[in-house]
Amino acid sequence: MMASWYGREQDHHLTACGARFDMYAFTAAHRTLPLGTILEVRNPANDKSVRVTIIDRGPYAHGRDLDLSYAAARDLEIITQGVARVYVSEVGHDSRYDHYWKGGVQPKVTDDTPPAAPKDRPSIASTSAPSRDSVVR
Repeated sequence: MMASWYGREQDHHLTACGARFDMYAFTAAHRTLPLGTILEVRNPANDKSVRVTIIDRGPYAHGRDLDLSYAAARDLEIITQGVARVYVSEVGHDSRYDHYWKGGVQPKVTDDTPPAAPKDRPSIASTSAPSRDSVVR
């Protein structure tokens, strides 16, 4: 997984969970992991690791999978290089974020692939586009 970091420019801005971002807290952003997921992040270059809680969405830069807070990136020693390969494992969740789970059920997280469409609704791939004649003008 490729990780980058964000800090001063986002400090005190609202995150996806509604909290203000604190660049000195051990937090991170991920596009799909449930808010409140706690990750162990390890830098294989120096074997340093930190635990972070997912509180935001992102990163949106191509080729990046995880945005770490300044504090987490500092402890992993990736500030200077900006982007680094890291190893990540899910170690738990923070129940303060449970209300963000749909229906109060913790989603299963296995990888970054999107979940399958529910069986009672067709997936986007299986629906056909309306014909030119059926479009209301």
